[in-house]
Amino acid sequence: MGLMFKKYTTNPYTYQDLVNTASDIGGIDLSPFFKKYVEGTELLPLNNYMDRLGYQMYDVIYEAEVYLVRKSIQESELNSQWLKRKPKKN
Repeated sequence: MGLMFKKYTTNPYTYQDLVNTASDIGGIDLSPFFKKYVEGTELLPLNNYMDRLGYQMYDVIYEAEVYLVRKSIQESELNSQWLKRKPKKN
């Protein structure tokens, strides 16, 4: 957003400008991501990412609510090994 602000403080920008700037910052072409998740109707696979971080995500789509529940220490240790970092102890 900082780069967008610098580039377009006084000029209007297009949707494609946003995609291009995100791609520049990410170092890869993010057009497929935007096509799939922003222009398209697919939901982001947030459960997969939260699971890898040691959380279970429960969502209530129709109420626009999301709940995160920390998994057990054992599950967190397995996930941390996958991520190659130490789990936080409670």
